[in-house]
Amino acid sequence: MTNSVYTLTTEKHITDVGLNNCNSELYPVDTVFLTARGTVGKVAIAERPMAMNQSCFAFRGNGIPQSIVFQIIKNAVKSLRAKANGATFAAINTRDLKIETVKSHVIRRLHIRAKTLQNGSI
Repeated sequence: MTNSVYTLTTEKHITDVGLNNCNSELYPVDTVFLTARGTVGKVAIAERPMAMNQSCFAFRGNGIPQSIVFQIIKNAVKSLRAKANGATFAAINTRDLKIETVKSHVIRRLHIRAKTLQNGSI
């Protein structure tokens, strides 16, 4: 992941054989990824189909534009980082994600920010 909103390439790559023999899938363009271990809280949107390792979460909106999903996850990062724990390195888990709540006024605000994001400014 980089400092950019979009990720086109990564440090590591997976072969077709590796993808066919692991628990990941090839996620479609615009999937939102969140780092969950070590460097907790980096968020990016896939600019091309990508797989992930066990140190990430992938998000797809159900009837919600991916730009809004990105903003919702980005907005939750501070809270998620506060919940991160682990003996070897900081990590968040699915339990941490399940207890995050998004209020309707936040969604309205994020929708406006997402429109700005889609128009090319952040």
